[in-house]
Amino acid sequence: VQAVSIAPPSKTHFTLAKEFMEAGKDVLVEKPMTMDIEESEGLVGMAQDRGRVLMVGHIFRYHPAVRELKRRIEAGELGKIQNMVGQRMYFGIPREDMGVIYALGIHELDLFCYLLGVDYPLGLVAVASRFYRQEIEETAMIAMDFGYAKGYAFESWLVSAYGKLRDLVVVGSECSARVDYLNPQELHIFDTRIATDGGIPVRVEDNGQRNVSIPYAEPLKEELKHFICCVNTRQSPLSDGLVGLRAVRMAETALASAGTG
Repeated sequence: VQAVSIAPPSKTHFTLAKEFMEAGKDVLVEKPMTMDIEESEGLVGMAQDRGRVLMVGHIFRYHPAVRELKRRIEAGELGKIQNMVGQRMYFGIPREDMGVIYALGIHELDLFCYLLGVDYPLGLVAVASRFYRQEIEETAMIAMDFGYAKGYAFESWLVSAYGKLRDLVVVGSECSARVDYLNPQELHIFDTRIATDGGIPVRVEDNGQRNVSIPYAEPLKEELKHFICCVNTRQSPLSDGLVGLRAVRMAETALASAGTG
């Protein structure tokens, strides 16, 4: 056995990942890497000390439409990024082991930074509601400040109006884009912008929208293929332990913000 994929309940991730790395195995651990900053730091340090591949299952980094969106952002096609809006809504029984910030919001915490090419926002604030259990938030709103851009994430298990909604919109000064995470084959481009005169908005320019077709690829399979490649080549994964650690640190910050106001 060269490598293992660890996807049990999150509170067991640290113990299992530590045990396998101590045994000389490379590890892909599901997100969140842990639910404790010190445990995440411990796994990162162990991977570095032992020369192990440590990858975290931030699956949406491997989503074909997200990859295409990042390529276009880096190429400057969207212009200066102004806002990012992520929504993950569903109606069902809340999880017992974690709330929506760790279960859903951690995706936006990671993806907003990934799309902008930064490690962290300048700051973030969150509000959350706990209706059924005081220790489990069923709905949360997270706002992230990147200075030139802002990110807004809405997460809930208690919204029945949309079915299962997994959605991302990125607004740029030149055009906007939308990803439906449930459809990895398309990226929606909106050729719209606000024209200004001396910095003052004067009119809307709308040249319509188009769908960019993307060759189908299953995000989970792409993630696993990348892990195997990293095991074989010893390259650092796109979602390595440091990525997982930063996501845990941001999730803990969001929970603290929601708890203290």
